[in-house]
Amino acid sequence: MKKIMIITLLISCFADMTAQEIVSRVNLEVKQNQMAAEIPKILIDAFSRGDIDAYYPKKTNVPVSYSQFLYHFGMTERAFRALMQTSPGWECENAKPVPVDGHVLKCMQYEFEIVEQMQRNNVTYEQERKLKYIRLVFSSNCTLDGVDVEGPVFKIADIADLTDQRYGVTNVQNPAVKYSILELLRLKLYSAN
Repeated sequence: MKKIMIITLLISCFADMTAQEIVSRVNLEVKQNQMAAEIPKILIDAFSRGDIDAYYPKKTNVPVSYSQFLYHFGMTERAFRALMQTSPGWECENAKPVPVDGHVLKCMQYEFEIVEQMQRNNVTYEQERKLKYIRLVFSSNCTLDGVDVEGPVFKIADIADLTDQRYGVTNVQNPAVKYSILELLRLKLYSAN
């Protein structure tokens, strides 16, 4: 009996260590995702202001600088300006955030991915989905080869810290109500594939 319990415990521990990620794609051109369509713009705005960190899409624990992000998506002049504002000796310069080019921003507003991880609830011991991060997607409509390009990753823990009202998502039915991005995701006020 002890051997069976130990084997069961080891299997459950191994299952928890190899927790799978579930990737859902949110199409922002669909009418029921009108509120979610604001998320990429809000995240990039917060990133440009330094209010949130972004990470590389393939190495989600390595932060990417805003100037590297701009350079990767072909905005070399803007990347240089953003880099110069972060360098010492530029404190006399008015440090306004360097905006993302309108075309690039539009190309990131077609869809994004929500990555969740299956975890065991410590109270009920049942498997449940836990939000892990949002990955922006540079649409295939904007690339020469017609392939989607993965954009920056924003961790849910960092998104939870965006409490400023400017980062709220406006309710389409009642414009007086604003949700935080985290509330919108937790309430599942979007449709995903």
